[in-house]
Amino acid sequence: MLPSDIIALQAVVLALIQLPPPLPENLQQQQQMLSQAWTDGQPGQPEVADQVQALVRSHAGLADLYLAEHERLEQQYDTQARARALMGTGAADSKAITWDAIARSILQRDDCRAAAEALLQRLKAQGNSLHASGDALVFISALQRAIAISRAQAIDLLKALEQQALTIRHLVHQLDLPQEHVQAIAQALWQAGYIDSTTGGVLYNIFPMLRGEQHRAAAIDLDTYLTLTSKGHFYLHPALIVGRRQARIW
Repeated sequence: MLPSDIIALQAVVLALIQLPPPLPENLQQQQQMLSQAWTDGQPGQPEVADQVQALVRSHAGLADLYLAEHERLEQQYDTQARARALMGTGAADSKAITWDAIARSILQRDDCRAAAEALLQRLKAQGNSLHASGDALVFISALQRAIAISRAQAIDLLKALEQQALTIRHLVHQLDLPQEHVQAIAQALWQAGYIDSTTGGVLYNIFPMLRGEQHRAAAIDLDTYLTLTSKGHFYLHPALIVGRRQARIW
């Protein structure tokens, strides 16, 4: 398999797990088509490469994330290649976990983020007994970094709204992220009850669970002023609730 095929497939999986859930329906369909093409063929085949590009083109925010991850992976693999040249390469171990087995298992799930986190937990539990190829170790490290970046971006958005009410347009400049990505993060936090509009009133900000499903499913207007709910506030300050551990943001 060409290095470019490896990097493209890894980059698209890393990009997918950084998009806040739930993914748009068209993106889920493209993800399923890529997963099926990969299951039916080999990563280096034209059909799989075509599905990667179709998936990336289907969502502007995903395209930005894909390009950033592609660049990071190129740098990582370049460093790894130089290290191999200096140290030599040993015989391949057919029993080692491979990057494509990891990536394929993530891509086959509807919620890529949850699948990646569950997989990393299982691998972490193996500790020193973890048996993985060099490429797999690079990919595992990239997965950990991508999840950490995504979580940090959501927390940064909450912290910004803790300081003052802001619109998505304001948050784009404050967080220095593409509008599509900021909107996706805000929409996921809105749906989960961490943020709400300033016009919602004190009652709904204190008890966000009182909001109906229709309200939570509504798209946020770019000029709607947003603020933290009590749920968002206590996520940032879990010590305020005795004995409570900080939960996953989604």
